Amino acid sequence: MFILPKKNTLDSYLSDDRYLKPAIERMRMKEPLQASDKELAHFRYNHVGFLHLENAEISKPLLWQLYYFHTKRILSIYYVLDEIRYLEGITKATRTKKEEEFKGQYLRGLWHKHFYSDMFFYRNIINYWEMEKKINSKLDKMIDEIFQSSKSDYITEEIINLIVYRLTDDPFRNKILRGTCTGEWIVFAKINNKNYYLVLGQHNDDENICKLIKCYCLTEYPELKTVIEEKTA
Repeated sequence: MFILPKKNTLDSYLSDDRYLKPAIERMRMKEPLQASDKELAHFRYNHVGFLHLENAEISKPLLWQLYYFHTKRILSIYYVLDEIRYLEGITKATRTKKEEEFKGQYLRGLWHKHFYSDMFFYRNIINYWEMEKKINSKLDKMIDEIFQSSKSDYITEEIINLIVYRLTDDPFRNKILRGTCTGEWIVFAKINNKNYYLVLGQHNDDENICKLIKCYCLTEYPELKTVIEEKTA
């Protein structure tokens, strides 16, 4: 039986996701989701989403996370599994930026690949237009272009519609269609030319991700010890 604690690690970790705020209430549980090894195995080897991933090293915590998202209908697990298929060389399509190695204190030596969901679209809009910058020349330039091309001296419905259209369409064409979206992380290790998919993680939470991996993945994959305990020490 694989049971995660109620007030620590994975359960609280999943229910504190900045980019899944609309789903937070559905993710909070009075008791942690319990799944037996038999249930997790049935989920993995019978759900069509795992097609061609029979030999992929998917950890039990990551499998539990996918099971959680699937049973609670929070997120389509295809978003994650499609990226794993890409990393395994099974498919050539990806919607997100190229995988990168962590350089920070806690996850140095491990890797991450973004997975995209439509619920992350607004984050891609913010990133594309650099909305969090105090001086936003990119967004200002787009709005100026629209006003300059307009023959009206006033803000019209047409101008508003065009701004809204550009606000959403430009990021879509430049990020989603080109496969450079951001989202959240699939954290994995590379050992002897093989990928070990460990957990799903979120930005700016490296320390908790590291604790999660040390807590649940080392016993399942002893070969991770050199990466986890030495490079992230």
